[in-house]
Amino acid sequence: MKIELVSYYSYCRFKGNYKNEGGFKAAIMRKVLVNSTSDIVVFPCSSILSLTDFQSIVNDPTVTIKAKIVVFEVSSFKKTQEVKRAKSKKPVFDSQGYCYDIKSKQFIINALNQKYATGADLNRWPCLFCEMYDEWKKGLRSFNYDGKRFTILVCGETAMLKCDMVNKQIGPAEFRISSPQASAKYGQIMAGTDVFLNPILTTQGNQGKIKKRREAFSSDGRYYFSNASLEKGKVTAKHLSLQYAVHDRVALQPISGGVTQTAEYISRVFTI
Repeated sequence: MKIELVSYYSYCRFKGNYKNEGGFKAAIMRKVLVNSTSDIVVFPCSSILSLTDFQSIVNDPTVTIKAKIVVFEVSSFKKTQEVKRAKSKKPVFDSQGYCYDIKSKQFIINALNQKYATGADLNRWPCLFCEMYDEWKKGLRSFNYDGKRFTILVCGETAMLKCDMVNKQIGPAEFRISSPQASAKYGQIMAGTDVFLNPILTTQGNQGKIKKRREAFSSDGRYYFSNASLEKGKVTAKHLSLQYAVHDRVALQPISGGVTQTAEYISRVFTI
């Protein structure tokens, strides 16, 4: 099975070729899907601005798409950045995540919403993790493919894990919520997942702690994949924090010839 991670700018900074952010993102998605032979293609958060843009690609009779499954999010990054909330209010995310089966032309996951973004969110409202678990239990953020169970964690939802400092060193990642009931639900997610897919908006800070999270999610033979986009700067293979692939705590390397880099995006293909 081949899994392809795609990263690009979180919003359009190109002049001339694209009139707006929507056209920029739709053009990249079209290029990737037309050229991909992967089983699962994962785009970063804020992948495209409208569901209509996505459907215009997959329903275009002049386009042949060989990829099987597409994971993407409909959201405007700039709009999301402009929305500010009081610290006393629970986070609300208006972006929507989707998982689409190209062959059957149907949505496997439809309009998934991120539940929280940071550990502070969960410390204040642990119920947000339970809301995410309820969706997972109902199959609203997981799917089966080729004998494996996939779970989607959106952006900062990996903050269900935390790392404490031990002798001035970052300790292992552990479940954040002390409630036995929540811990049992976390155990069910881990036991019921073979592959975690974690599309992210832009590159995250404190990679030392996040590395420990990746190791925990990929432990016991599981796989963990994440991909982000850039808010600023040039898309290059040197941005290691753009994409991660981990199996049983060990980093994976792309397949031979599995890296595509242009001035607009970079994709890496892995096998599991």
